[in-house]
Amino acid sequence: MRIDYNRLFEKLKSENITQKQFREDLKLPGGTLQKFRENKSTTLETLGRICEYLQCPIEEIVEIKIEKTNEKAKEELEAQIAELQGVCETFSVNS
Repeated sequence: MRIDYNRLFEKLKSENITQKQFREDLKLPGGTLQKFRENKSTTLETLGRICEYLQCPIEEIVEIKIEKTNEKAKEELEAQIAELQGVCETFSVNS
């Protein structure tokens, strides 16, 4: 899973709110915006304050991206290997 805050920055831009004004209005610590730029986690309380400030639901400021699980990736790799082995066997028989 990956957290993406690009929607937050897009929302600020569309509302003509500077990052400085945003940080000052919410009295956010200086490092919080950097966390958002780096897509690092924050508390639900902070996200709730942001939603209240922007008068929007949370999905307008944050996106959770689900990545493939290791098991699913493993299954895909095994399928690709099996396919390649089949191609190699076919090539060997026809040679």
